[in-house]
Amino acid sequence: MEDGEYKYWYNNGDLRIVGNYALGKRINKWIYYFSTSEISENALASAVKGWMEYEYIYKDEFPLVRKRWNTSGEIEYIEYTLKNQLIKFPLTEEMILKYSAERYENTIKEKKTEAEKKNLKRKS
Repeated sequence: MEDGEYKYWYNNGDLRIVGNYALGKRINKWIYYFSTSEISENALASAVKGWMEYEYIYKDEFPLVRKRWNTSGEIEYIEYTLKNQLIKFPLTEEMILKYSAERYENTIKEKKTEAEKKNLKRKS
């Protein structure tokens, strides 16, 4: 596999997979999308559940973090793979906040503010 971004589409044109390769190995975040138009109206509930979205974060070629969410966009669970052991976390309000984009943005702002304060102290 060539290095760089990898994308794969369903026959109907909906995006199915987005990820990156480096040195022939999967790296960083990979997202697997489901396409509701690809699901038959007569499909079993278990088959529909198999079409839910997944997001993986790879490290050293293997999935380190896996998130799964449903068709409503709600995260069902978050798993970590540590030393060939899967650790599944239940989703609490605290867990959702921890992994939310807003929390990430606030963390970045806090770090910037701290760095600016340190620079001001050094200059004075």
